[in-house]
Amino acid sequence: MRKQLQSFCNSSWKGLLGTCLMVLAMLFTTGASAQCADDNVQFGTSTLTCDGVPVTLTTCIFGGEYRAVNVLAGNEYTFSTCGDSDFDTMITVYDSGGSVLASNDDFCGLQSQVTFIATSTEQIRVLIDEFFCADNTTCMTLVGSCVPSIIGDPPVITCPMDITLTASPNTCGAVVGFTPPLVTDTEDDPDPVAVQTAGPASGSEFPVGVTTVEFSATDSDGNTVTCSFNVTITDDEAPMAVCQDITVQLDASG
Repeated sequence: MRKQLQSFCNSSWKGLLGTCLMVLAMLFTTGASAQCADDNVQFGTSTLTCDGVPVTLTTCIFGGEYRAVNVLAGNEYTFSTCGDSDFDTMITVYDSGGSVLASNDDFCGLQSQVTFIATSTEQIRVLIDEFFCADNTTCMTLVGSCVPSIIGDPPVITCPMDITLTASPNTCGAVVGFTPPLVTDTEDDPDPVAVQTAGPASGSEFPVGVTTVEFSATDSDGNTVTCSFNVTITDDEAPMAVCQDITVQLDASG
């Protein structure tokens, strides 16, 4: 916001100079009135699942409030207000000792977003600031996500190629067999085992259409990889028309 006001003043014609100077003076000399006080009021606690999927931590956090979040060392965390527009925000993340881990202002327009890697397993504070804070009567949605850390070399998983078959005669599907994916790991001996996580098992009857089969493998460090392939069953059998004679009995009126 401060950068935007400075840019406005620099680019506007001289007749607005007095107004700009007054606004900038209020902004820089009375910082306490430019944003809601960092009164460190906690608003809830969250623990994110590290699957990379954004999760709404709260739909109503006011300026000056923070969300406590439990984090694990090595994981990458992102916190954002970019999906809301109630007021101009700034996000500051503090560790358990009060040191700043990350801070951002105006990442996406007037909204903010921070991304950082946790250096220790602890409870952090995600503080939301509001500009300009006249009455602090509106609140923001705060979204967070976590991406797990990778320790060592993750395994490599290779799925079979896509399979296309024709449905068996007089049925709406076909029995399909496939070999399990190949899994290798430079650090594990023996190699991790692939586990099927979606789709019918090998040797099952697959229905007409496209079915996705998915496998995953996890190494000794907890790194998980996935792969998938499609099984397509086509119905190439012509339909059979079944006809029968019909006799209609008319009444006296025809």
